[in-house]
Amino acid sequence: MEKSASLLELMKTRRSIRRFKTETVPKEYIDMILEAARWAPSAGNRQPWRFIIVKEANVRRKIGEIYQKIRKAELDRVQKDTPYYKALSERIKADFYKGIFTAAPCSIVVCANKAESFRERTYVLDCAVAIQNMLLMAHSLGLGSTYINFDRPEHQQELKQLKSLLEVPDDIAIQAVLPLGYSDEKPTPPPRKDSHEIVFYEKYRQPKH
Repeated sequence: MEKSASLLELMKTRRSIRRFKTETVPKEYIDMILEAARWAPSAGNRQPWRFIIVKEANVRRKIGEIYQKIRKAELDRVQKDTPYYKALSERIKADFYKGIFTAAPCSIVVCANKAESFRERTYVLDCAVAIQNMLLMAHSLGLGSTYINFDRPEHQQELKQLKSLLEVPDDIAIQAVLPLGYSDEKPTPPPRKDSHEIVFYEKYRQPKH
């Protein structure tokens, strides 16, 4: 029970970190995070994931610029008279999304080889499981990170720019980028739905008797 309690506590205390200190991440920590990803389960044990470690400041800046453009384009899809629109607008004006990648001293780009996944359709879930392993390992090492989705078909132009920047082949799909570093913020715990809202027994929407 002690191990399971520690694991649950690790899961509960992990936060999505978007502000980072400039302190360098030790290589052995990055290696441990990648090893955690390597041992993630995948359908048929196909292991379709690929990882690119990005430390060069100029490349991280360009990734940030691409992400900033993606978020700016999404502003057109948000209802203007909402708190979310206001918050998103303010972050865009402040170059917040670009700053995530310029501040974090390292980023891990998660890619998928679709052809290697089970029946060429499980790569998204496979990579998601690997990402969860990476986020938990990073947290256990005292590092911060977050899962930033780059599987965005509606932003083909920006995705092409990112693939060109990282020399990712056409048959490889970028799934996410994980900025990695020592946290420079302390986010409050996000709300969670009560178990009775999400857990059913035997049939959908059937509560526990």
